[in-house]
This record gives sequence, structure tokens and C-alpha cells, in this order.
Amino acid sequence: MKSEAEEAFWAACTAPGGVVLPLRELRFDASRKWRFDFAWPDQALAVEIEGSGHRSIVTFRKDTEKYNAAIAQGWRVMRFLGCDYKPSRSRAIYPDGAADWYREVVAVLCGAR
Repeated sequence: MKSEAEEAFWAACTAPGGVVLPLRELRFDASRKWRFDFAWPDQALAVEIEGSGHRSIVTFRKDTEKYNAAIAQGWRVMRFLGCDYKPSRSRAIYPDGAADWYREVVAVLCGAR
């Protein structure tokens, strides 16, 4: 089951004027069951939306191993906090939530960052 944050990001990806759609739940490592929430394989760019289940030290260690392996394989991984997906003017960063995440990803895809 996808999180509300993942669904909000997908909605931003599929909105009119979007660029190439990402693949969802892409398995990127043949020997592990690791998957990216969203990925653009041709660009070696992945997006991970971190929910509340990623707060423990055990999960943090597993995530660190996963992201280090991804980087060693040539991937760029952009991470976002799931709790920030809703628009909120009280945040200095990502005030438009998932829509801002998408704009940042597009900037990377287009070489602006």
C-alpha cells in the first residue's frame, strides 16, 4: 500500500506539463529486494519518500546500506520526508509539499541542479 505522501508525489508527476514519468517500486539491486519508491532509470535518479517507519536506528542503518549501495551503482537518490507532502506556508522549504518535491526533481532531471 502506498502512503499518502507517495500518492501526492505521483499526482504531481502525472499533472499536466509533467516530464517523463518515473517507474514506481523499481527493484534496483539483483541480489537484494531493495526498491526505490520512484525512479528514472535512464537518468539513474531515484526518489525515496521517508515515512515514520524510517525513524528507528535499525531502519536508519538499513536505509544507509541501501542508499550507499545505490550510489555505488551509479544512482542519485533524492530523499523527502513523508510528513512534508501537504502544502504548508509555515515551512520555509517545500511550502507546496509534494509539488515542490516534483519541481526539484525536474530541475535535476533537466540538469539545472
